[in-house]
Amino acid sequence: MVSISLINVTKTFGDVVANDNLSLQIEEGELFTLLGPSGCGKTTTLRIIAGFYYPDEGSVFFDDQDVTRLPPEKRGTGMVFQNYALWPHMSVFDNIAYGLKIRKTPKDVIQQEVKNALDLVQLGGLESRTPFQLSGGQQQRVALARALVIQPRVLLLDEPLSNLDAKLRLEMRQEITRIQKKLEITTVYVTHDQEEALSISNRIAVQRNGIIQQIDSPQQIYTNPKNAFVADFIGQCSFIYGTVQDIHQYIAIETDVGIHLKARKTFDLKQGDSVLCAIRPENFSITKPEEEYNVLDCEVLTVLFLGKSNRVHAKVGDLRLIAELPTDVNVASGDTITLYVTVDETTVLPFKK
Repeated sequence: MVSISLINVTKTFGDVVANDNLSLQIEEGELFTLLGPSGCGKTTTLRIIAGFYYPDEGSVFFDDQDVTRLPPEKRGTGMVFQNYALWPHMSVFDNIAYGLKIRKTPKDVIQQEVKNALDLVQLGGLESRTPFQLSGGQQQRVALARALVIQPRVLLLDEPLSNLDAKLRLEMRQEITRIQKKLEITTVYVTHDQEEALSISNRIAVQRNGIIQQIDSPQQIYTNPKNAFVADFIGQCSFIYGTVQDIHQYIAIETDVGIHLKARKTFDLKQGDSVLCAIRPENFSITKPEEEYNVLDCEVLTVLFLGKSNRVHAKVGDLRLIAELPTDVNVASGDTITLYVTVDETTVLPFKK
C-alpha cells in the first residue's frame, strides 16, 4: 500500500487552469474519490497522479518518493479508463495478460496471474471470448482485471461506470468496493455521480474550476457542506437567503421572503452577515418534531411519485422548496401545507451578495 501526496499542484492548458495550486493527501489503502462537474479538473488530477501529465508547478509523492517527473510505467499504477480501452481483436485472456507480457513475465506465471485476476472479478471461464462477445459490465470487469493483474501499488479509475445502465452501475459499484477492500489497495476514483461517490468512498474531494472545495468523509460532505456549491452539488437542497439577526444557542435569521428561521451554529458568523440556509428534502416533515423546529407555510406546486416517497415541490412567495414526504401523505397541486424542519437540520452557510 502507498500514500499519495499532491503539493501545490498547478496544471494549465492554454488559458484553462485545470488544477489551481491543488494540495491533497490520500492515505494508504483508502478509496478516495475526486468528485465534481465536467471540466472541473478531476481527470487532470488523476492523470497527474498516473504520470500521463506532468504538473506545471508543484510535486507528487508516493510515500516519500518524489514521482513528479517519473513516467507512468515506473510509478506502479493500474488505470481503468472510461471507455474500457480493450483491444477488440484480442481475447479476454490476452487483454488481461498484455501488461504482464510487456514486462516479459514467464508464461506459466502469466497463466496463473490471469486466472487469479479472472476469479477476482468473477469472470472465470470467459478467457477465450473477445470483448464484443461481452456485456458492458463484463467488459468493465476485464478492464479492472487488466489493471489489477500487474499488482499495482495504486489503482486509478476514471469514470469507470459512466457507460453502464443504472442496474449495472449499482452492481459494478458493489464489485469495485468488494475488490478494493479485499486487496486493500490505495484507490483514486473519478466521478461526477454524487450518489456513486457517497456510497463507495472513504473520503471525497469536491472540485470546482480546478480548486478543491472540500475534502471530507461522505457523511460530513453531505451533512456539513463548507459552501453553497458543495451543498448544491451533493444531493438536492432548498436554499433560503437571509441575514443574521442574533446569535445565542442558535443563529436567528431573517430571510429575504420574510420568514424567521433558526439554524445550528456551523461557521463563525456575526450579526448582519448575509447567509444561505440549506435544507435537504428529506429533512422536511409535515408533523411537528419534538426538537426545536422551523415552520414554513407553503403552497404545493407539483407532487412526483418516486416509489418510496413523494417529491413535493412547493413555494413560499417566490421561494421554491423541495420536500420528500411519505407516500401516505395525501397532498396535491394547489394545496396549502405546513412544513417543519428541525433547527439542527437547518444548515447555515456564509454568503456574499
